[in-house]
Amino acid sequence: MTNVTVQKMVLDVLKPMEPSMLELSSNINSLEGVESVSIDLLEIDKKVENVKISISGPTLIYDDINNVIESTGATIHSIDNVFTTKGTPASDEL
Repeated sequence: MTNVTVQKMVLDVLKPMEPSMLELSSNINSLEGVESVSIDLLEIDKKVENVKISISGPTLIYDDINNVIESTGATIHSIDNVFTTKGTPASDEL
């Protein structure tokens, strides 16, 4: 059976001022399957920041990423980009 894997996603997120972008990035990057996280500040208000989060890795799990983001009080507004690959899972993944 063919396996489809998410390897990159770009999220539009509204987050409170705390935690910092650095802390949020570290929390997402600590997830299994995540290799890199980049956060760009798009807009800042008195209490919130609108950020673009780019995440890449060999096996991204949206629900895990969403849980980390929501645990900080942030909300995903949209998935702006996604990159998937398909192939047969390696024998150690079966």
